[in-house]
Amino acid sequence: DALEMHNVILEDNSSNSSGGGLLLYGLKSNSATAFSNVTVRNNAAVHNGGGIFSYTDNTTVLSNFIIEGNTAARGAGVYVGAPHYFQLTNSIVRHNVASDKGGGFYNDFTYYYSTADTQSYVNIVGSILSQNSAINEGAELVLDRQYSQTLNYNMNVANSIIYNSNNETNHVSIDFLVESKKLNFVNSIVSAANVSPVSKIALIHSLAYFSDT
Repeated sequence: DALEMHNVILEDNSSNSSGGGLLLYGLKSNSATAFSNVTVRNNAAVHNGGGIFSYTDNTTVLSNFIIEGNTAARGAGVYVGAPHYFQLTNSIVRHNVASDKGGGFYNDFTYYYSTADTQSYVNIVGSILSQNSAINEGAELVLDRQYSQTLNYNMNVANSIIYNSNNETNHVSIDFLVESKKLNFVNSIVSAANVSPVSKIALIHSLAYFSDT
């Protein structure tokens, strides 16, 4: 089964919980989600995912999205709870504001949906994360840890740009339980004044400007 949505504007919506603009929850592993040419603008959520909240066990691919001006405590632009497979492609995530963490993109591996699938993949491809903000950490991107050693989690940023000129606590925040894990940047540009910790970044054919905090 496939859930599809194309050429849509999701604007000026709100949630007292999570998923102000778009909420994807509980979709099973035998299904797929394919959305394209969608603008998610000026939505708000009290908790997670002001623009988009995704917590599913299926394959989710979002293409040609503009995600801007959304607000939430965590993941103001996009919040992803550890999925089987999630990919954001050819998209712009900008000017989203988090009152806690993850202004642009919050990837939360703390808990994962599936009790059977131990593989989790999150990819940002051909996209721009720019000028998002957060009060505490990860203005552009937060990658949060998980407590189960059984989950093999992977996150890659490929052919993308992360840029922030604001004076934030940090722009990219990474918290891994497994020491060997890294956030991979492939053919990408990262211009963020603060990344914490730099030791968790792997650069592959990429250009980076940051300092360890």
